[in-house]
Amino acid sequence: MQSLSAMESSIIRYTRMIALIGLAGLVVLSFVIVIQVLSRWLLNTPLLGVYDFTSLANRISVASCLPLVYAERRNIGVRLVGKIHARAGRLLDGFANLVAIGVFVMTFWQLLEYIENLIATKESTVTVNLLIAPWMCVAAGLLLLCIPVQAFCFYVDIHTVVNWKRDRASGTAAGAEEKEERGDLL
Repeated sequence: MQSLSAMESSIIRYTRMIALIGLAGLVVLSFVIVIQVLSRWLLNTPLLGVYDFTSLANRISVASCLPLVYAERRNIGVRLVGKIHARAGRLLDGFANLVAIGVFVMTFWQLLEYIENLIATKESTVTVNLLIAPWMCVAAGLLLLCIPVQAFCFYVDIHTVVNWKRDRASGTAAGAEEKEERGDLL
C-alpha cells in the first residue's frame, strides 16, 4: 500500500492536470473575447454567441480548478486553535473537511436536480441555442471529483490526530505542519 504522502502527491498531480485543462479553456476564452472586442472595434459588428459560449465555458473552467484547491488545501481557513494546540487544530481541520464533504454532496445533489430540469425543458442559450445541460453535466462531474479529494483530506487529518504520538516520535507530523502552514492567514 502506498504511503499517505505518495497518495497525496498522486492526487495533486491528477488534479493539476484537470486544472490545467480548465486553465487552457480560460486561455481560449480570453482569445475569443479579444476577437470579439476587435470585431466590434474594427468591423463594428459583434460575434454572435460569444456571451453564450463564455458563460457556459466559465462554469467548466472554474469547476476544473476546485479539486486542486482542496487537494493542496488552499481553501480559505482561519487557524487560531491550531496555533495554540496543533492536535486540536488538526482535529478541527478534519471536522471542516467532513462538513465540506457534506456541502459538496448536497450541492451535487441539487445540481443533478437542476440538470434533470434542464434536460426536461431542453433549455438552451438565447443567441445560438446551445443546450445548457451537457455543459452543466461536465461541471457537475468536476464538482463530483471534489468529494473523494475532500474524503482523502479528512482521512489524512483524522489519521494524523489518531497517530499523533507515534508520528511525533518519528518526526512525520512536524513536517506535515510546516507544509500546511504556508497558506495560513492567521
